Amino acid sequence: MTTRRLQSLIGACGLIGALALAGGCYDTYGGGYGYDSYSSGPDVYVVNPPPRPAPIREVYVQSPGPGYVWIEGSHDWNGRRWDWHPGRWERPGRPDAVWVRGDFDHDNRGYKWKKGHWR
Repeated sequence: MTTRRLQSLIGACGLIGALALAGGCYDTYGGGYGYDSYSSGPDVYVVNPPPRPAPIREVYVQSPGPGYVWIEGSHDWNGRRWDWHPGRWERPGRPDAVWVRGDFDHDNRGYKWKKGHWR
């Protein structure tokens, strides 16, 4: 095999590998939803995320003690798909704190997932 032909073959393999890796950057979900995710510093942005699935019905047990608040289970975005996180009892950092479920914030760069937090 000539050197020129070998170089062409190596270049073609590199191009095929790069295309295969780039193919993982876009994914579609049934119903025509798709997303491109990209990073902007520590934040990950999503373009056109799929809708959040319906919540899963839960039965919760008695509070483990005074001052605990039940946080309902929810689907949270993990960067590629929705993951279910079951409900739990938590003690807020202060008596007037309110739990805010995780959700997407939208700005000119796309949708950024904001984790659930106490406000």
